[in-house]
Amino acid sequence: NSVWVFGDSSGINFNSVSNPLTISSGISGRGSCLTYCDSVGNLKLYTFTVSSSGFLTTHIYNANHLTITGADSIAGSGWYAELGLFPKPGDTVGNLFYVFSNSVGTAPNPGMYYTLVDMSLNGGLGVVVQQNIQLDNIYYGDCLTTIKHGNGRDWWVISKINNFPFTFFNRFRSYLITTDSILGPFVHDFNDATDGSFQKIVWQPNYEKFMLINTRGYMSEFDFDRCTGQISLNQNIFPEIGTFARPFWGGSYSPNGNVFYTSRT
Repeated sequence: NSVWVFGDSSGINFNSVSNPLTISSGISGRGSCLTYCDSVGNLKLYTFTVSSSGFLTTHIYNANHLTITGADSIAGSGWYAELGLFPKPGDTVGNLFYVFSNSVGTAPNPGMYYTLVDMSLNGGLGVVVQQNIQLDNIYYGDCLTTIKHGNGRDWWVISKINNFPFTFFNRFRSYLITTDSILGPFVHDFNDATDGSFQKIVWQPNYEKFMLINTRGYMSEFDFDRCTGQISLNQNIFPEIGTFARPFWGGSYSPNGNVFYTSRT
């Protein structure tokens, strides 16, 4: 969380909380964007989707704000929450990073993809060593999220299935990323909401719960077991009432996790 990049070349360095500094980044997009810093707050790399539809619209930059070799044609579809970025489990040196992306809505080339970056190559500027490895060929909602496994090493990649036009299933789909394998997909079906494009997963600060909201008025809190990957319904707060009738767009928990704030378009 030490450095943020977003929007049109914007960035903020929060290493000095009392005196955050603006920076100029290489980003040029309106959609998904993620950064990764080392343990002392130094920027390592960041990724973003550019403002265009279709396939191959994600870029990965290094700390010098230069495109990493082989990282200008990464799978993406120009939405808002379609990316995941985290270190490869088991890499104790801290040079290998996964970038996950999924195709949202009805963009070309559906599926979940991953790319592996080695930041030790090219003099520390990074090189893509695996690009656009496809795990499936389905469409997803705009809500990809990643969370560390309970063992403190592996990672979960979680998103929602998108069956346009609005099939009534409410299905989560997840993968487990370990030191030597990618396991899954694991599907959890709750059959109480539609599977559209505009969905959001918002985590509670302790990562034991998350809120799922969509633009059809749905809001439910779910429990998540970081060891098993099990997702279970905690409580339904608002049922669906129709497209953009009560459009929940974004949200955040309070620091203690007891209050959830949401915004409507």
